[in-house]
Amino acid sequence: MGFGIRAFLLRDDGHFTRLPYARFERLWHGEGHETLPDQAGRDARFVLAYLETEDRGPVEIRHLDYLRVKVTSDGRIDMAERDRQLRRVSEMTAEAIFKAMETGKDKGVIRAADVFLQRQHRHEALWQPTRAQLAEIKQLVFSR
Repeated sequence: MGFGIRAFLLRDDGHFTRLPYARFERLWHGEGHETLPDQAGRDARFVLAYLETEDRGPVEIRHLDYLRVKVTSDGRIDMAERDRQLRRVSEMTAEAIFKAMETGKDKGVIRAADVFLQRQHRHEALWQPTRAQLAEIKQLVFSR
């Protein structure tokens, strides 16, 4: 058994294009000359499929991430916005840890920062596919 990741970009027509994961990584890190000219000035919606593989072929989808990132007018991922999203994830993690470490001495105070951060993150950085889109993703993952 092995592990693999597949990346997909949601096109304007509501269907997906498979991206080589290496290309997604270059886009995500702002490396090279990679751009998304069709998404320039808008939000791009990606799906990352984390797979269990056998003989380099997918056998099971372990997890799906649905990312929404801003794309600049020149077709590159907006690094400032991406960094802001990554900081928010770190803050959510820290808040969850602090909440778990509370000993109960401030029973009248409810720590809710993690809840608000999660809500903001879901609203700004994630998206939810339709059932038809989810079925298409599954079909694309298992087609060779």
